Amino acid sequence: MAGYEHIGVTQSGIIATIEVRRGPNNFVDTDMVGEIADALEGFDRTSDVRGIVLCAEGKHFCAGADFSNR
Repeated sequence: MAGYEHIGVTQSGIIATIEVRRGPNNFVDTDMVGEIADALEGFDRTSDVRGIVLCAEGKHFCAGADFSNR
């Protein structure tokens, strides 16, 4: 899989993990959503993955949208 700026992607056996790495609050923006979608599409193209865990580092799983660039 491609290198990502805002998420980490790993696979252990048939389980894949997508970790949001924008702590401590893990605000979401369109770049991060695009990276998550890309990772999910990559896992969808292989039969090696049977389950995907979405998790996050930091204080919050997700504190909402990032409007700082508007």
